[in-house]
Amino acid sequence: MSREVKRYYLEAPEEEINSDIAPKTFDIWGIMDDYGKKLKLGNRLLDVGLGTGRFTLQAFKKGYDVMAIDLLPEFIARVTRKHPELKKRLHVVNLLDEKSVLKFVEEYGQFDIVTALGVVANHAQNKHGMTKILYNIVKFAGTNSLLVVDLLLEEMFPGKPQIIWSDFTHTLTSLTEMGQIFQKYGFTLLDAYTIHETYPAKGELFPEFNEHSIRIFIHKPW
Repeated sequence: MSREVKRYYLEAPEEEINSDIAPKTFDIWGIMDDYGKKLKLGNRLLDVGLGTGRFTLQAFKKGYDVMAIDLLPEFIARVTRKHPELKKRLHVVNLLDEKSVLKFVEEYGQFDIVTALGVVANHAQNKHGMTKILYNIVKFAGTNSLLVVDLLLEEMFPGKPQIIWSDFTHTLTSLTEMGQIFQKYGFTLLDAYTIHETYPAKGELFPEFNEHSIRIFIHKPW
C-alpha cells in the first residue's frame, strides 16, 4: 500500500470511507441472501478490506460467521477497540503477498462468501499489483462460493485510462482482463450493478465529486 493510500484511510472521516462500501440505495444483504439460497451456500463470510469495520459488524449481527482482513494494523486495533466482540475475527493480511494470503487460508480455511468492497483491488499502485490482488482474493473462496467485488474499469472513463485520481491514485482493470480471469477459473457472472456516490463540496478547492464503480457477483463452482 502506498503512503498516499495509507494516509487517506487513516485521516479520512469514517462516513466518507463507509460511503463506498454501503451506498444507501443498494441492498447488498438482500442480494447475497437470495444467491445464498439459490446456490445453497454456507454462512462463512470473509470481508476483504476491513476499513472502519461497519460492513463486518453488520455481517456479524446478521448471523454470518464472519472474518475480516486488512493490511493496516491500525484499522484492526481501531475496530477492536470500538467493537470488542469482533476481536478474534480480525486479522492482518497483505493482499500483495501470496505467502501472507496462503498462511491465512491454511489457518482459517476458505469461505462461502468473499466480499471485496470499496474498490479494494484498485488500490494497487500498478497493473501487476492489481492482477496479483485479484488472483489472491480468489484464493479465499471455497468450492461453490460467491464473490462480491467492487471495481473501477478502464471502460468507465473517457479514453480508457489505466490510472485515475480519486483522493489517491487508483489503478484500473479492463473488461478484457476480467474476462481472462473468468475464463481461467471457470467463473459465472451472476449479476452486475453500477454504484454511484456523490461526495459534497468541501469549499472552493474541492467541488462536488461523483464517483462510479461496478459491483459484480461471481459464482466460483469448484
